[in-house]
Amino acid sequence: MILILRNMVTFTISFVDPVLRDGNKEVFAEVEDEELTEKVEGVLLGNLSCAYFAEFLKSFASIEGMNAYNLYLMIKEYEEEVDKDLTKARTKASQIVMSYLKKDSLRIEEITDKVRENIERDLERLDRNLFITLFGIVINKLEEYYVIFRQSELYKCLRWDLENRKVILQRLNYAGLM
Repeated sequence: MILILRNMVTFTISFVDPVLRDGNKEVFAEVEDEELTEKVEGVLLGNLSCAYFAEFLKSFASIEGMNAYNLYLMIKEYEEEVDKDLTKARTKASQIVMSYLKKDSLRIEEITDKVRENIERDLERLDRNLFITLFGIVINKLEEYYVIFRQSELYKCLRWDLENRKVILQRLNYAGLM
């Protein structure tokens, strides 16, 4: 109950007050749909839900879960860069290889030697599909933790937070403040 109350106060201070004070309507540009929280891929798309899930992984003290989450973020950064700046994409690809695929690097059990070899072989071919197999492994690993997250208090807080943001947005729209 205290966690919910704390979230409500934090939400009001950090979210509603700036909108009313400054007229900053961009704050509501991303009011996440509760349906997105049904699968791990949806949670990873939203800023708020992704933050809750990351907090859960930290509090769950899962090194492998945090490694998978961080690798997910690195692959997404790579995918953004590969279309814009090949130099940055190459740097990000090298970071992924050094951090997760080399001997004595951070480990995710399901990343096999075959996956490592294929990526290292294709490293010169910078395209969106370079890490597609690795991405699938990471999503599957995060799905394992997501099942546990859905049973947690943090998930209940996320759902509450999303529900209340939607209500506040409706009320601000109704009052003509949006």
